[in-house]
Amino acid sequence: MQSKTLKDCYKNFLDFVNRRAREQRKTFNKRMFYVFMWCFFAPVATIAIVLILIATDVLPYRLKNNFEWLILAFPITYSLYFFGSEVLMEVPRIFRKGAMAVALEHNLKDGKWRDEICLKLEKDLPFSTDQLKWVIENYKLDLKLMRYRIRHITILGGAVFYGVLRGLDSLSLEREAIFHQLNKTSVLAWVQIINYEISQILGLSIFLILFYLAGMQNLQTLERYLDCAELSLLKKK
Repeated sequence: MQSKTLKDCYKNFLDFVNRRAREQRKTFNKRMFYVFMWCFFAPVATIAIVLILIATDVLPYRLKNNFEWLILAFPITYSLYFFGSEVLMEVPRIFRKGAMAVALEHNLKDGKWRDEICLKLEKDLPFSTDQLKWVIENYKLDLKLMRYRIRHITILGGAVFYGVLRGLDSLSLEREAIFHQLNKTSVLAWVQIINYEISQILGLSIFLILFYLAGMQNLQTLERYLDCAELSLLKKK
């Protein structure tokens, strides 16, 4: 009976977090969608279209030697947008008030938010001290598993991204073989190959970083409710 009661307590706590984090979840889903579109789908689709047009002689083959950095165009564009929305928006305030003052303002805002959530948590979920401890420990375990899951999905996404790029290269495999045969002693040919490999690695790196940051931001949102639960526990002691 006690075990069932504790399970119900944890379920009620998760429902509470789910209701309160609804707006943040919408932001997270939107950000993950943008990362997928700008850093995966858009460059892969563009490369596929260009390679198909080259393979069908619609575009000249020499164009393939000049478009490798196109892989980075979409991820870099989104990275600049992400950096601007997260960092550059605060630059004017930092110059006016100073970095420390702006950081303290954010801390004050976060403190007010935690206080409001703690009051709502105590009102909606009047747990006993033991029940709240059990909820907190279970929530910590779930957040730990979520952190591992984010890393696993990020690595898996990187493998898929790399595999897709290699698969697209096979669209012009025969032409590549001829190209390497005719230019195997050409320094310029080797430079072009290296540039293409570097552009793929950089594109993959940007995709992995943005994907991982988006997932960790969602985890950070959930961890804020863990902080509130721990503060509520301190009040009960």
